[in-house]
Amino acid sequence: MVNLSEPVNGEDEISLPLWDRLPRELQSTGWILNKRTNTYLKGLCEYLDSTEPDQTSVAYVLELESRHSSSKNDGERDREKLYRFLKKELLSNGVDPSALKRLEAWKPLLKPGEDSLPADLSVSLNIAHLQAQKAFSDGRIDGEELMSIMRLYHLFDIPEGDMRQIYQAASAPSVDRILEAGGRDGKVSREDADSIRLYALLLTGMEMNFDNARLKKFLNAYNRVQLKEGGPLLRLSINNGYKTFSISGNYWTGHCRVQQVEGRKSMDRRMEVYVYDECLVFMDLTQTELITPGNVQDLKESIYAVDNTSILNWKEKEAKVSWTLSHFDDPEAARLCFMVLKGQTPEQLNGPFTLPQPTNASGFKPKSDQTDQKTPKGGPARKKQQALQELDRLVGLASVKEQMKSLSNMVTLQQQRSAAGLQVVQVSLHSVFTGAPGTGKTTVARLYADMLRELGVLQKGQLVEVDRAGLVAGYSGQTAIKTDEVISRALDGVLFIDEAYSLSPQKGDDSYGQEAINTLLKRMEDYRNRLVVVVAGYTDEMERFIGSNPGLSSRFNRTVFFPNYGAEDMVEIFKRLTKANDYDIDMSLADALLLHLQLKSSGAGEDFGNARYVRNLFEAMVIAHSNRVAALENPDRSMLTRLDSEDLKEAARVLG
Repeated sequence: MVNLSEPVNGEDEISLPLWDRLPRELQSTGWILNKRTNTYLKGLCEYLDSTEPDQTSVAYVLELESRHSSSKNDGERDREKLYRFLKKELLSNGVDPSALKRLEAWKPLLKPGEDSLPADLSVSLNIAHLQAQKAFSDGRIDGEELMSIMRLYHLFDIPEGDMRQIYQAASAPSVDRILEAGGRDGKVSREDADSIRLYALLLTGMEMNFDNARLKKFLNAYNRVQLKEGGPLLRLSINNGYKTFSISGNYWTGHCRVQQVEGRKSMDRRMEVYVYDECLVFMDLTQTELITPGNVQDLKESIYAVDNTSILNWKEKEAKVSWTLSHFDDPEAARLCFMVLKGQTPEQLNGPFTLPQPTNASGFKPKSDQTDQKTPKGGPARKKQQALQELDRLVGLASVKEQMKSLSNMVTLQQQRSAAGLQVVQVSLHSVFTGAPGTGKTTVARLYADMLRELGVLQKGQLVEVDRAGLVAGYSGQTAIKTDEVISRALDGVLFIDEAYSLSPQKGDDSYGQEAINTLLKRMEDYRNRLVVVVAGYTDEMERFIGSNPGLSSRFNRTVFFPNYGAEDMVEIFKRLTKANDYDIDMSLADALLLHLQLKSSGAGEDFGNARYVRNLFEAMVIAHSNRVAALENPDRSMLTRLDSEDLKEAARVLG
């Protein structure tokens, strides 16, 4: 292997144009006596340097080949040589994540078919080895490192056996210690547990199961402690052959006796059970069964008096099959299975876990979400004022303010009813913000997050803003991981998805966008008490988007419409901008500005920029004012601060 501690190229060299970085043998073509510049490769390098990676076109590259390359085979060999050079450069410069992402985007252009040159597996292995060392250098991997590893795995087609050896060796110093300690008594920090979560997600993403036994033992031991102490449960992605479920992660893996009776036929065997949020999966060497709460009726839990263990019975709604689960490895597994079959998720557990008692065979009831919450001095009604006062100070948006205040009142009243021991109505906080650009949707989303934090609904109240690019990855299976990472950052706060309709385009089949939607819906259910999602975009497109999926329409039943600003409101926004930036306007400009904005907004549709247009107008007027005053000698304070009608006229001309 190459020397991994010392990069070959320096930062100065890597910043050079791609053509200038190529070795001379790649820059030239022809025989010794007929050497000439490889114009095809030079044009290709210039095209890659001047074009954003996600905007490159295979058609353009092939058209360039037809103009400059003597044959199709020569063009393919030139592209493959360039691809291999970029791989070696990636290795010599420490597997920079941005360079890896760029190479991923370029691969379809440079290497569309089978290799026509001798295999260069050693370079790929060196890159994987270096990346693994970097990823685990601090004892754990983070989300960005996980994405880079998955990108490399799919990009270079490295054999599974080689990848296994590389990542086993790199992860062993840290992972072995945590898995050994956690598997022994489950008492490890949440940070260490989260490190194992990402490690398990890495193995699942690469479809490896060599560490399943240790991961299962760690998961059960850790969650047993959490159940006893009332802490948050851990979910691990464990590869069991069902990719969808493996990625989503399970809470417990154990064994139990499974009996099925259908008429005169019966089955009795010991099976492994995986506990997920919305289903149970039973597996043995020959059979796999999946059970969801929607297909369960007449569910009962009884207690076996001899050893005080749970027995679960139910019937399938359609198949007329009776089920019995017994002889669980752990009482915790029985109780978690019972929760899922009842339609509850393990994430809903609050407070310490209680084992079944012989006198109560009907299951258990989790503590109320409000049991351990302390109401701060002054109560929710006092705390919410700051966010609502800031909302009131915004220009216009009367209907939006009214809806936000009504929701605040609703949440506050339900908290007061809960404190009084009255029945509480569950309020859906997920929302759809519709309207044109520049109408304040992002600003209101931030204040919405602040309001929910002040009310005690959300612990942190941070706003995480993304669009399609922030959720969708380039390969199947990666989008779920990328979306999951964004959701993790938004936990205990608000996830704001701008132009959310782009995840489900009106035309064409978009499996990546659908993967993001499915992951989002799953996590909204998983973290119903820790995550609020706001989706935003144009009104018509958002109506189509929400109506395109029953899961979306059932979870997003609150729509807040942001109307276009009136001309008077935009004048007020302009005045606030001038004041904040130490500028003044006179009455003549105010009148001219009102007339201009009336003309611009009259009959404007959802493409009008609203407050965004006002800001652009203000910035254009500042430039016009600067050009005008620059010609004056010794301008006084009023000249330096006063915007006039001439500035407006020039700005309107520039903006069109």
